[in-house]
Amino acid sequence: MREAGKKEVMVNATPKKSGGLALVLLSVLSALFLAELGLRLMDFSFYWPLSRDPNPLTGWAAKPGTQGWQRLEGEAFIQINQAGWRDISHPLSAEPKRFRIALLGDSFTEAVQIPLSQTYWRLLPDYLQRCHTPLTKPKEVEIINFAVSGYSTAQALMVLENHVAPYRPDLVILAFFTGNDIQENSQTLGGDAMRPTFDYSEGELVLNRDFRDSEEYQSKSRWMGRFKSALLHHSRLAQAVARAWYLHHLRLKQQASVPDTADLSPSEPGVDVRVYQPPKTQAWQSAWRVTEGLLKRMNDKVKKENSRFLVITLTNGAQVHPDPQFRAHFKEQLGLSTLFYADERIRQIGVRHGFPVLNLAPGFQQFATQTGIWLHGFKNTAPGVGHWNENGHQLAAQSVADFLCQHSELMALSRE
Repeated sequence: MREAGKKEVMVNATPKKSGGLALVLLSVLSALFLAELGLRLMDFSFYWPLSRDPNPLTGWAAKPGTQGWQRLEGEAFIQINQAGWRDISHPLSAEPKRFRIALLGDSFTEAVQIPLSQTYWRLLPDYLQRCHTPLTKPKEVEIINFAVSGYSTAQALMVLENHVAPYRPDLVILAFFTGNDIQENSQTLGGDAMRPTFDYSEGELVLNRDFRDSEEYQSKSRWMGRFKSALLHHSRLAQAVARAWYLHHLRLKQQASVPDTADLSPSEPGVDVRVYQPPKTQAWQSAWRVTEGLLKRMNDKVKKENSRFLVITLTNGAQVHPDPQFRAHFKEQLGLSTLFYADERIRQIGVRHGFPVLNLAPGFQQFATQTGIWLHGFKNTAPGVGHWNENGHQLAAQSVADFLCQHSELMALSRE
């Protein structure tokens, strides 16, 4: 009888244990559901992990239809169109008499720090309508944005050669950020394993696709990486975890970069200060040589398509700091005679290869000095560093419009 009773107790224990596990599982799932629902009701999302899916052509890109909030620097709700760019949708065929501009660049031009309507390229058409000199024929200006945060000149070239041509633009503009574009064109200095690069071989630029073999690219391309990407795209809770992880690593990186002494040369986030002086190492000499080759190849490609090419050099925070004493001290500590070395060198490249270059930094500096207005930085970041704020974008739109109005030959329709 005892054995029978003991057996009966053991048999009844299994359902109780299973019921407890089911209750725990149900509680966990309910908590996750409520957390997901709460985050959606709060309109929480985190754009950055959604913007870097592996791409066999450019290394990474955002999936068409991706959307989410970017609130780490400035604030904007980002929407990627069905062609894969931060922009409204554009048909392949342009309307007659409509002047088309294709815009290439990096984070300064994708401009996820501000609403789409405040970006310089969305403001530009209205400024162009205010030209005091008549434009050559076009009644309406359409700008198509192909810029992606983090893209180098090499990646912009890949976009130009593989995505831009079907839209048949009349003008192609490359927005060149001297702060890091030169180093990103170097396999040695670039620092991102997922970025394609070019190098010279027997006098010719050769594409290096080693990024496809990198650990990050391979990891993101496998089934687990694709699953994580899908989870991030569909779950706000997963995005919240990604944001916490991102901020944790950002703090660790900032702590690691804190100098041991205060008597050091100045620095600027996102900018390699070596761009302010002639290259002193073979790696930098190579980076400049590759950069020139990429710009020449872009110009040749645009001309072959019966269009025109314009390079715009953007601004670094130190160049356009409103305080002249700050700029003088910055130059003194680095032993510089000018903050415009890279800008001028890009202009000279344009002269050699027959394309115009607009250097924005000198005009921006003059404006900042006269008005005291910060052109970089946001309320949730330090003033004067990082990307353009709404003031910077507005001034850029005005400056580019003034340049195009003065060079009406760039505004001629190429499809006639």
